[in-house]
Formats: sequence, C-alpha cells, structure tokens
Amino acid sequence: MNVYLNDKNGKPIDLSGVTGTAIVLAAKKKDTIKILPTDGNMMTGTGSFLPDPDMRAQVSLTISGVKQQALFFRLKPQKQ
Repeated sequence: MNVYLNDKNGKPIDLSGVTGTAIVLAAKKKDTIKILPTDGNMMTGTGSFLPDPDMRAQVSLTISGVKQQALFFRLKPQKQ
C-alpha cells in the first residue's frame, strides 16, 4: 500500500517524523498495516488483503505530534 502526502496546494509534505497505520477492510477481513516514510512524500506498507471492489481503508497519521485520519472507499488495486 502506498500513501502520498501533499499539502492543500499539491506540494509534497516532508515526512520527517511522520508515523502511520492503515486499516484495510477487504473481502470481509480486516488488515492493520504499519506505513512508513520511504521516498519523497510516499509512505509504504505491506498487508495480506485481497483485491475487493468494496475495499475501504482508514489511514491514521501522526504529523508533528497531531493525529490525523482519512477514510477512503472503493480503492483500485494497482496492476502488477
């Protein structure tokens, strides 16, 4: 799973000290994934979820000591 962080103007956010998790609900299963900064404004984590047209994810990040959350619906898996 890749998560990209940008500010309201579309500029990449510095991920120094950012931590996060994603809870993925897919195929009637829940998978909690630790996501870590990797390159530029991208955070990455690996889970065992399967593609599902009703897949949802809740991403929780701590940025500068402030916890933030976002909920995403109908995610499209990347083609390998």
